[in-house]
Amino acid sequence: MVVEDYAVIGGQAGIGDKARIESKAVRGSGCGVLTSKIVHGNQVVWGTPARPLKEYLTQLANVARIGELKAEVKELRMRVEELCGK
Repeated sequence: MVVEDYAVIGGQAGIGDKARIESKAVRGSGCGVLTSKIVHGNQVVWGTPARPLKEYLTQLANVARIGELKAEVKELRMRVEELCGK
């Protein structure tokens, strides 16, 4: 594992063997970098496995909407069944 100068690593973060954290990279709390992966300089990553912060936040927002999406799919199925005469 290599951690370069000025890298920020949050608490309870994990770093796999042969991983590289480049200079000025930021890893959030609980972040996991898999074996042989590189976190590029000036990049902010979060989650396990580590991914760019914007992608992580988008996925987190989608998870929060699962209940709403499930209800929407159920309603659409019922409409399709009505249209198909089932």
